[in-house]
This record gives sequence, C-alpha cells and structure tokens, in this order.
Amino acid sequence: MVTDIQAQELCELIKTNKDSLELIDVREASEYDEAHIECAKSIPMSEMQARIGEIDWSKDVILMCHSGGRSKYLCNIISASMGKSLKNLNKCTTGFMKDGDVSLLIKK
Repeated sequence: MVTDIQAQELCELIKTNKDSLELIDVREASEYDEAHIECAKSIPMSEMQARIGEIDWSKDVILMCHSGGRSKYLCNIISASMGKSLKNLNKCTTGFMKDGDVSLLIKK
C-alpha cells in the first residue's frame, strides 16, 4: 500500500520520532549531494534493485526524489512486488523546500 505524506507531516515526524523513520532519497548521488534532508539515506533509483536490502522495513519507510515522480513509481513497484507499505513524500524536495522546515536541509 502506498500513501502520500506532505512536507509538514514529514517535518513533524523528523522532529518528534526520527528514529522510527527510514527516509530514502532516490535521486542520483549528484542531486543528493547538492541538498538533502538531514536524516535521508541515499539509494538512487538506478541502484534500488541492488540495494533494496539496505532498507530497514521495521521502520516507517518514506521515499522521496525531486518532484515525486521517481519516488512514487518506486513506491508502487515495491508495494506491488514485495507487498510492503510505503509512503511517498508528495512534491518531494521541491515541496519540502517550499512547505517544510528548511533548517532540516543539508546543502552543499
């Protein structure tokens, strides 16, 4: 099952319960290096199949990218093929920079 989460909701979760989250940034390494959310783990879309075992499924898994397309696509594939519940950060980095807490961003 895939559900969307808004930037404000993610900010609140990071501030109150960060240890229960597995935030996965599926952008390419160069995009991640430019700016990312402090607790996000980088697993680029191009490497997801090989690195999916690195995800801690005991946590609340949230995927994100730049605008939401890549992460939503991967959420749907993972949910359908593995039966996992995931969340997709709606509008992703662009939405987070507009509606989230930018103090949680790490910029190059």
